[in-house]
Amino acid sequence: MFRFRSLELLAFTASLMLTRSLAAQVMQIAPDDFIISEMGEPEDEIAAAHNPQVAWNPVDQEYLVVWEGQESVTPTTEHEVEIYAVRINRFGQRVGDQIRVSDMGPAGDTEHEASDPAVAYNPDDHEYLVLWSGDDVNSGEFEIHGQRLSAAAEPLGENFRITTTDVDENTSSDAEIPRVAYNSRDQEYMVICTVDDNSASANNHYEIYGQRLARNGELIGDRFQITNVGDTQSDDWGAYDGFLIHNPDDQEFLVVWEGYFPDEPLTLDDYEIMGQRIAADGSLLGGLIRISNMLPDNSTSADAFDPAGAWNSQDQEFLVVWNGDQIVDQLANNELENYGRRLQADGTLIGDQVRLTHVATDGDTDFHAVESSVTYNPARNVYLLAFEANTGEGDQADDKIEIYVQEFSAALQSLHPHQRISMTSFEAISGFDATDPMVLYQPGGEYLVVWDAHERIPTDDGARVYREIFGQRLAAHGPIETSVGGHWTRYGLD
Repeated sequence: MFRFRSLELLAFTASLMLTRSLAAQVMQIAPDDFIISEMGEPEDEIAAAHNPQVAWNPVDQEYLVVWEGQESVTPTTEHEVEIYAVRINRFGQRVGDQIRVSDMGPAGDTEHEASDPAVAYNPDDHEYLVLWSGDDVNSGEFEIHGQRLSAAAEPLGENFRITTTDVDENTSSDAEIPRVAYNSRDQEYMVICTVDDNSASANNHYEIYGQRLARNGELIGDRFQITNVGDTQSDDWGAYDGFLIHNPDDQEFLVVWEGYFPDEPLTLDDYEIMGQRIAADGSLLGGLIRISNMLPDNSTSADAFDPAGAWNSQDQEFLVVWNGDQIVDQLANNELENYGRRLQADGTLIGDQVRLTHVATDGDTDFHAVESSVTYNPARNVYLLAFEANTGEGDQADDKIEIYVQEFSAALQSLHPHQRISMTSFEAISGFDATDPMVLYQPGGEYLVVWDAHERIPTDDGARVYREIFGQRLAAHGPIETSVGGHWTRYGLD
């Protein structure tokens, strides 16, 4: 396995940091691009890690990072995809070994897999709940499963199944993309997922459903339907990629998703971001909320995708972000940028949607900003947006994808230009990319951004090239006019 940088080396590196004048930006905290996952040996060309998610444990001052991946270490075999986890302390150092969380199907069986992890911390029991979509019993029949972990990342009980879509052995019905939040007032979890249930609708007609879970993982009541998009007997309509935003002040939730909305002025294949508030007991609050407004309406060439969001505890409002394209002013079809919109706690829209990123000249469809994640910093009442983009800046290949961050005020005013934080190998080669960012604020005054990257990783035996999970700490005290001089690469300080 890889050897991680020692504390002594990091301290020495920090002592060598110089200062130089740059545009205002968020300060990166060494080490840069630290490796989180360990999925393979130097000669292993199969192992890979994708789609990281993270939760913060304030008691132990640690993160739990989870991801989907494949390794070729017994009892797993090549291409057997499962969920893994590892603890990271607030300095970005691993605590203990990574563990395999899921166990889908027989050991070594590549016909069963787990994907789409989610994780939440339960402060009442000082433990985590990890969720995923997997086909445990019947290959191709995906349901939502869970596993409780202690604060030390030790399994508490076994994997358990949460959803049952249609009848077992029907591989046309699936539950995917779980999201989870812990409700400390009622001491229970709220779970949502995207469901294709052939017993309730046509095949490939997806809706968002919810399920309450007790602290021990037991189901509370039946699942409940959150969305109801169009003709349920048609796969032309649907709701996809649900995201759960928790309002802990009122113990309510805002569920947002991408999808069609069969009402004027929208038409089939006109994707927008929608929202619905739900109470802690799963009952719907208020009506359906159209959040995005990608113009022109009634056009299949202006769409919104991949919603995410955060709760602003100071101003008592939600922020929803997404990526999409518009054909207005100088913008062109397939010119993807990130957008955002604020909502009051009761779901009332605040102002218009705001374009958050500008990674290319308007009208240029060669460069994109997508896959955004956002976190709220209550100490300064600001947001940090993390996203993947190809900007073509500097010596980068035009289609090389890296991770960027940008801070915004509570009113969504940009506080500094977008800032690249990932540094994959070979600037001029697009095959080495960083994707799937997630960002989290921790009250100690830092942000943590995690992502997966196709990278050249040094080992004792030379180097290994494959995809692993990486992380970067960022100071959360505000933009600065200077940054560290010299760049920490995986080969030393240049």
